[in-house]
Amino acid sequence: MGLIQNAQIVTVIVPAYNHEKYIIECLESIHQQTFRNFQWIVVDDGSKDSTPQILQANKNKYGYELILQKNKGLSQTLTDVLKDYAVGKYVCICASDDFWCVDKLEKQLRFMEANPEYAMCYGRTYNIDINSNILGVENYTKYKGGM
Repeated sequence: MGLIQNAQIVTVIVPAYNHEKYIIECLESIHQQTFRNFQWIVVDDGSKDSTPQILQANKNKYGYELILQKNKGLSQTLTDVLKDYAVGKYVCICASDDFWCVDKLEKQLRFMEANPEYAMCYGRTYNIDINSNILGVENYTKYKGGM
């Protein structure tokens, strides 16, 4: 089965707050995804550091929709973006201090399209230090098949 290539079958949301040290690595990891047709929304939730300026300066380079807002908190921010902006059949959220493997979207979309009985999927989490060195791996397989 080939991957569906419709525009915006996936919405990627990056809620950002005070992550000036990590935001470029986050953006770059999303920009380099092997699956390319996705809606990309970045929301700065009232950062007090230079995160909003970094996001504004890189908006055209990476091609995301940028929302700059006063602080609402993560839950309200995600609720608003999902309700008012997201158009994808699937939604992926990447915290602004995280980054993805280059084929994350491709693998997850392939899985979801081949397994419509699943409501969601997830992958391994690599714990890293402030220099992006891998410290360990979380492999949540104990949750497979429900609680």
